[in-house]
Amino acid sequence: MQITRRFTKAGTSPFEQFQYTKRASVLRNPDGKPIFNMEDIEVPKHWSQVATAGYSFAFLKATEGGWYIDPTYAANRVGANANGIVIGAY
Repeated sequence: MQITRRFTKAGTSPFEQFQYTKRASVLRNPDGKPIFNMEDIEVPKHWSQVATAGYSFAFLKATEGGWYIDPTYAANRVGANANGIVIGAY
């Protein structure tokens, strides 16, 4: 079996392909109270702050039964997609 190299270069560490920066990550409750805080996380410079915080998936409310459509769903979906967050709707 032969595996074709696609995303890396022979003899080069994949970590050398990016520039890195240090950032902070603070996760908060809905009331704004911090529940997790980490300083000086080394992340790829091109990552958004959302990616730095570790958000990668979100469930978005779209409807409630057949009688309610969440008016914020479209905006929430656009915001999630713009930040690279995979979504599921309910």
